[in-house]
Amino acid sequence: MVCPLLSQPCLFPPPPKTATDGESVRLAGEKDLGTCELYPQQCLHNNNGRFLAVCGDGEYIVYTAGVLRNKCFGNAVDFGWSTFGTGDYAIRDQDLQVKIFKSFKDTGISFRPSEVDAECMWGGALIAVKSNDAVAFYDWDTGYYIQRIDVPAMPKAVYWNDAGDKVIIATREAFYHLTFNRDKMEETLSQGRSEDGVDEAFVLEAEIQEVVRSGQWVGDCFLYVSKSGRLNYSVGGQTMTLSHLDRKMYMLGYVGRENRVYLCDKQMNVTSYLLLTSVLEYQTWVLRDNFEEANAILNSGAIPDTENNKISRFLESQGFREEALEVANDPEQRFSLALQVKKISLQQPTVSWLAWSQRWMDDCPPSLFLFSHLFSHLFSHLLLLQFISSSSSFPN
Repeated sequence: MVCPLLSQPCLFPPPPKTATDGESVRLAGEKDLGTCELYPQQCLHNNNGRFLAVCGDGEYIVYTAGVLRNKCFGNAVDFGWSTFGTGDYAIRDQDLQVKIFKSFKDTGISFRPSEVDAECMWGGALIAVKSNDAVAFYDWDTGYYIQRIDVPAMPKAVYWNDAGDKVIIATREAFYHLTFNRDKMEETLSQGRSEDGVDEAFVLEAEIQEVVRSGQWVGDCFLYVSKSGRLNYSVGGQTMTLSHLDRKMYMLGYVGRENRVYLCDKQMNVTSYLLLTSVLEYQTWVLRDNFEEANAILNSGAIPDTENNKISRFLESQGFREEALEVANDPEQRFSLALQVKKISLQQPTVSWLAWSQRWMDDCPPSLFLFSHLFSHLFSHLLLLQFISSSSSFPN
C-alpha cells in the first residue's frame, strides 16, 4: 500500500487593516508533516491542536501535530476527541462498542449504544452517537446515557462551543441550536444511573432552516458556510450574513488576533473575511442582558463606526429598539426606529422628511391625527394640505 503524505499549507496572513474581503490569500508553501500509515477518512485535532488523530481502514493513529510521531493507535471505525482534556478521546470499534480513553489510556469504560441504531460517533463535551433520525449523548466519565435528540432529517455533524454548554446539531435540512445544562446532568447522575437518561439536559434555543456545509463556534456565536453559498453567523437565534460566496467553499477556521475567518475551496484557494471579535463580544453581552459590559465595549472604541448600523439591526431584532436608535447612524434607519419608539425629532431637514414620508406610511402607518400633528409642526399648514391632496392613500 502506498502511504499517503500529509502536508500543511502555510499562509502569508494579510494585514487586517488592508485586507480585502474575498481576496485570495497568498500561500507561503506547504510543510510536509510525514507519511501516514493508513488511508485517512478522518483527520481531527485535539482541543489544543498538539495532537492529530487519523482514522480510516478500520484503524486509528494519534500523531503529534508538528511532526508526525506516533502517540498511540488501535482499531476503530470512528474517533472523537473530548472538549476537555488534551488526551481524552473515544473510539467506536468494529463490534459497535464505544470505548473511552483518558490521557491516552484505556479507562475500561465502554458501552454499546442501545438508544439509537448507531451509524457514526462524534466527540465534544459529551459523546454523540447518531442514527438516521436522532443523536444520543453519553457522559465521558461514566459512559451513561444522557439524552436522545430526535431530528426530522439525517444528522450530518455536531458542533460544540469551547465552554461545552452550547451545541449545534446540523442535519441535511436545517440546524438546531441547543444549550446543555451540565449542572442538571451531574445532579441527576449523582443519584445513580437512570435508563431514561437526564430529562431537560438539553433545551432547544433555535431552529434555523439552513444547511451547514462547515462551521465553527466563536465564543457564543456559530460561524458557518451554508449550502446556499453564504458565509453566515448565528447568535441568539438570529442569523447575519457576512458575504455571498461565488463558489463552493469550506471553513478553515477563525483567527481572533486578526479578526478574520479563512475559507478554502477544493483546489486549496484560500480567502478571508473580516469578522470583528469586539462585535461578537458585544452581541454576546446583549444576549445575556448585560448592557453594562456591552456598552463598555461600544464606548471603548473597539467597534468602528462602520459597524454601527449592523449592531443597530441586531439590537432591533432582539427587541431593544431604543438602544438600536442610539447606535444607528444611517438616517433612514434612525427614522424607522424613531417611528417605532415614537421619538420623532422635529429638527430633521424638510427634504429628508418628504423623501421618507411614503415609506413611513407603508412601514408604520400612524393615525390621521398623529400624521397631521407631526406635519403641522414640521411644515406650514399649506404644505400639509398639498401633501394630503396629492397622496393616493390616507393613513387610517
